[in-house]
Amino acid sequence: MDVAMPMVMFRAADLGIEGTESADEINANAALFERVEAVRREVGQRIGMGDVSDLVVPKIGLLSPPAHGGSITSRYLVPHACHPAHAVTGGICVSICAVMRGTVADGLSRVERKGEETIVVEQPSGTLSVDLGVDGFGPDMDVRYGGVLRTARRLFAGEVYVPNTVWPGPFHQ
Repeated sequence: MDVAMPMVMFRAADLGIEGTESADEINANAALFERVEAVRREVGQRIGMGDVSDLVVPKIGLLSPPAHGGSITSRYLVPHACHPAHAVTGGICVSICAVMRGTVADGLSRVERKGEETIVVEQPSGTLSVDLGVDGFGPDMDVRYGGVLRTARRLFAGEVYVPNTVWPGPFHQ
């Protein structure tokens, strides 16, 4: 798949993993990296990039069904480590894969296949919401736009009680 970022997509289950593993768990799986690297190098040759051994593209996407209400779960390999989140370009590529019929994500993703849709990519540190506009859903799909709605994630929430002897601020009652 080559939309915003060339990527080699795998169904996580085809590699013997769930696809919901943490970045640390993925990074500890040397056999997984060895297996996907061989395919990544072959893809590099076939798409005209030549020997990609020392390049960081194409990236790798390990896809599985969403586990937390999103559209698709992805582990983004860059390429010799699992990214702790998901790059925006990779998120756009995974999102297109999620809506296009006949891709490895077909049957895994939970999408509506509308001309305009927000795809929620579940990744190790939360989610990445990608806004897509497409015409068609087959191999002749026309991608009109793809972009990120938000990249920040909530770090914490709570309340703090400060005595008025310390701060008699505007919220003091």
